[in-house]
Amino acid sequence: MNETSNPTIEPALDVDGFAIVYGVASADEIRELCAALGTVSGAGRRGLLVEPVVTGWAHSVRLLDLVRPYCGVVKPQAERSCPR
Repeated sequence: MNETSNPTIEPALDVDGFAIVYGVASADEIRELCAALGTVSGAGRRGLLVEPVVTGWAHSVRLLDLVRPYCGVVKPQAERSCPR
């Protein structure tokens, strides 16, 4: 972990390869994203980055600052917390 990483994210990334971070988006932002997505059935949708609201969120400083410390960082198998 480095000085810009988030200690609440690190353990989940080690074990699961992803992390759920609460409180990143406001209730209004969540409503706006849900409205842009519309009804989703089945496993989900592809190509969401063509939606302007999704593109804006994906390029937001807040989200990029959250994920940047972990981009391109893959721990060797021997250093992972769980056996795979």
